[in-house]
Amino acid sequence: MDKIKTRMSMIDSIIRRERVTEVSPVDHVVMSADNYEAFEEKLDPRQLQPAFIQDDWLKGRFRKYEIYNKHYLFQTIKHYRDKECKTYRLNLAWLDPKPETVEIIAWRWVSTALATAVWALLLFYMAYSGADKDEYVASATILMGTVTVIALCLLLYSRENKLVFNSYLSNVPLIEIDRNKPDKATFDNFVHDLRNGIYAGWQHKDIQQMLVGEIRELRRLRDIGIISEATYLNARSAIFNHREYQIKSSLVDEALENDKDCLLL
Repeated sequence: MDKIKTRMSMIDSIIRRERVTEVSPVDHVVMSADNYEAFEEKLDPRQLQPAFIQDDWLKGRFRKYEIYNKHYLFQTIKHYRDKECKTYRLNLAWLDPKPETVEIIAWRWVSTALATAVWALLLFYMAYSGADKDEYVASATILMGTVTVIALCLLLYSRENKLVFNSYLSNVPLIEIDRNKPDKATFDNFVHDLRNGIYAGWQHKDIQQMLVGEIRELRRLRDIGIISEATYLNARSAIFNHREYQIKSSLVDEALENDKDCLLL
C-alpha cells in the first residue's frame, strides 16, 4: 500500500507541475501561429515510392496514393463526373496507425432485390407453367426481373468496404482506401508501408509537438479546401478537450518507466 501511495503521489505531482509549465505555451502556439510546416517544393524522384492506384469504374472514382520520403503521402482523388481532381499531401506523423474498418451495406436495396426477385420467379412460374397464359403476366415478369437487376446494381454501387486512417488526436478521417483492391497482396503491402511511415513520424515527438503539428496540418487542409471549416473547428475542440488526458497518459507512462520500483507491488 505504501508503494501504491508513493507511486500515485509522484505521478500527481508531475502532472500538476507539467500542467502549469507546458500547457500554456502549447495553447499559445496552436491558437496564434498560422505558419505551416516547411516542405521542399522540389521533389526528389528517388524518394517517391511506386504509386498505389485504385480505379473504381462502377462508382466513377479514381484514387492514387504515393508515399514520399517515408513520411508524406500524396493523394490524388478524382470523380469522373467532376472536371477537376484533388491532389494534396499529408504528413503521416499526425495520423493514427490503427485504421478503422468501415463496411456499409444498403439494406434497402438488398430487401428490394429479394422482394422483386421472388415476385419475378413467381410470375415466371405462372406464365410458363400453364397456370396463367396472360401476356400481362409475362410483361410483369420482365418488369420485376429488370427491377431486380437495377436493385442489385444500386446495391453494388452503394456498398463500401474500406479502411479509414484518422488523425491521431481529433479523429478526422483523412485517408480512405478500398479494401483488397486492386488485389490483396498489393493492398496489404501498401497499408504496411503506410503504417510504417506513421510510426516513423512519431519518433522523437512529445505530446506538445503532436498537438501543434496536428492543428497546423488540419488548418492547412482546411485552407486548401480538403476539409470543411466545421470539421476543422470540431477537430480543434476535440484536441483541446483531450489535452489533459493526453498529457496525463504520456506523463504516467514516462513516470512508470523511470521508476521501475513502482511496478513491484
